[in-house]
Amino acid sequence: MATIYDVAKRAGVAPSTVSRVFNKNASISAKTVARVMQAARDLDYDPNPLASGLASSRTLMVGLVISDIQNPFSSTLARGVQDSLERERYITIIVNTDGDPDKELGVLREIYRRGVDGFIIAPPQHGNAAEHNRYIIDLTHKGLPVVTVGNWLKDAKVDYVTSRAQDGAMAAVDHLAGLGHRAIAFIGGHTTRGVAVGRWLGYQEAMLQHGLPLCPAWMLETDVSLQGGEEAMTRLLALPNRPSAILAVNDLVALGAINACRNQGLQVPADMSIVGFDDIPYAAMAAPPLTTVAQPAYELGYRAAELLLQRMRAPDAPAQQAILDCRLIVRQTATAYRTELIKPSATKPNGVDREP
Repeated sequence: MATIYDVAKRAGVAPSTVSRVFNKNASISAKTVARVMQAARDLDYDPNPLASGLASSRTLMVGLVISDIQNPFSSTLARGVQDSLERERYITIIVNTDGDPDKELGVLREIYRRGVDGFIIAPPQHGNAAEHNRYIIDLTHKGLPVVTVGNWLKDAKVDYVTSRAQDGAMAAVDHLAGLGHRAIAFIGGHTTRGVAVGRWLGYQEAMLQHGLPLCPAWMLETDVSLQGGEEAMTRLLALPNRPSAILAVNDLVALGAINACRNQGLQVPADMSIVGFDDIPYAAMAAPPLTTVAQPAYELGYRAAELLLQRMRAPDAPAQQAILDCRLIVRQTATAYRTELIKPSATKPNGVDREP
């Protein structure tokens, strides 16, 4: 088995230079890096990542803190993170928090105590996140790189990646309004923090632009889960002036809402139009297939990991942000409110994909 000394001899450099190449030291010339890497390939040399990490005070581990790995959106995002970090020989430690800021705070403290080189953190969905956010800022003050997904921390040197969720929610309401719906409800998570905020704001803005009523009884906070969507939809169906269409904060909530309609003998979309958010794999396979706002979960995770790696290499660089586009995918869970009077446009608006 080849050693670092064998590689150094073949490349004509010192062993310390080989070590610096594999630790990606920016002071090494590209010509020297190429020579060392070719020597390593010729000798089938595989550096010990643990030893390299100890020599550079790195653990080669990154903590990924998310609400629920069972949510297909979260698992796809996690895959994007892992694929990016693996290229740099990092191990991803994935921890679920159930969207609880207190649980998330405890997780952050414990993982930091055990040792990681950085965190990628999705925002909590409910509860008071003030202490949680202060701890994240404290981590950055200690020099630990942190990237947040879907959540920007003001006055903190924290890189973040998000999507144009507000624009996506507006496109969903525009679609429903274009189908003749005026009574459009919003079922979401906590509307003042977490992923629900942008979608909530987009819903409100589009409703006001269309001159549609913002009825408090039609705007419900719920767990971002199948059960949460089913429970919220049941409450809406019990109203004497129930809405004719729903924008759900994510696809799981939307699928739960569809199930609640079925339980009460209602058909989607004939009796209720429903639009989701995220475009998880189950959305296209639902019966009927779910109209939804797609956001690029894998790309969000991959980009978050890239930002973290950049922060590790340049700790003093200005904070960066990456904002990715959403798009409305029209399937079969939303239809015209009054089909005899209002017909959907045959043209395809910008940012809208229609599926059969």
